Amino acid sequence: MKKYFGDYHVHSSFSPDSKEAIENIFNKAKESLLSEICLTEHISMNENDSSYDYLKYNNYIEEVNKYNGQESSELSIKIGLEVGEGHRYIKEVGEYIKDKDIDFIIGSLHRIDDIGIIGYLEMYDIKKVYEDYFKELYEVADKSEYDVLGHLDLVQRYAWNKYGRYEYKNYEDLIDCILKRVIERGKGIEINTSILKNRKEYMPKSEIVRRYRELGGKIITVGSDAHSFERVGEGISIAYDFLKESGFKYISRYDKRKCYFETL
Repeated sequence: MKKYFGDYHVHSSFSPDSKEAIENIFNKAKESLLSEICLTEHISMNENDSSYDYLKYNNYIEEVNKYNGQESSELSIKIGLEVGEGHRYIKEVGEYIKDKDIDFIIGSLHRIDDIGIIGYLEMYDIKKVYEDYFKELYEVADKSEYDVLGHLDLVQRYAWNKYGRYEYKNYEDLIDCILKRVIERGKGIEINTSILKNRKEYMPKSEIVRRYRELGGKIITVGSDAHSFERVGEGISIAYDFLKESGFKYISRYDKRKCYFETL
């Protein structure tokens, strides 16, 4: 039986920060021998966000359907969304998704107190930025509509060049609250591999993933967060090996918002 490999965080030109054609993503995924990819196009209900009213959902579905079910390929494409700051727009997000054919939702936090992370880093010291980020991420975990939390410690992506690697132990209690709430709600987390190549680190960092398992977490996806076709599938097999070494037996995949488990 062919081993399952899925990239569950990919952006195409249906997101405002990507120019990539789904055709190129599909072809790269096939070349990389992926079993499945999930396009997770950005949406936001914040009128000041570039994702606001950007995604043309019907066009998105139509384009994906061109490639799904091709006789020459066993690769499937799942329909996903990456919802930013969903805890602030619970009703609006609910209305948006209720009549849509969605397989998977990443819940993300790109803004702290409605300020972009880069701007927040310019305003406050690094300890406050991490603390405030994790405090607000708890609100996402607690209130938002999602299947997994995306890039759980995203601050490090933007803070790295100036501040370097942060210490998990400094925020352990805050992170534990997030992980426990995710588990209580029957949700999961992702391993985001977008900084693995250059910084030899995951988002969230490895200590957090191991702690998630210690607390009883089982639902986990891996995603490259690719915004160009060249990065589709990047780091997936490495992250799978890390999960096995950390005691995980299964990786999660989704169909119509229902979680299924594949053996690692």
